[in-house]
Amino acid sequence: MIRFAPATFAHAESLADHLRTGDAMEVAALGFTPLEALDAVLCHPLEPRAALDGGEVAAMWGYAATSLLGDTA
Repeated sequence: MIRFAPATFAHAESLADHLRTGDAMEVAALGFTPLEALDAVLCHPLEPRAALDGGEVAAMWGYAATSLLGDTA
């Protein structure tokens, strides 16, 4: 059963070692390690979330506003 929860650094650490190949390649092309990229999900966006499947972290996401006064994210 998949459950959604606020994302934590523990979720990022768990998921960092299990990124899909394409996601890991994208992160590397941007010059980040998987953990650095997932930490950015936690540090910059509003309401970072995690999908948990039987206690395992299946995904993390969030959205980041370019400005608190802007209308884009």
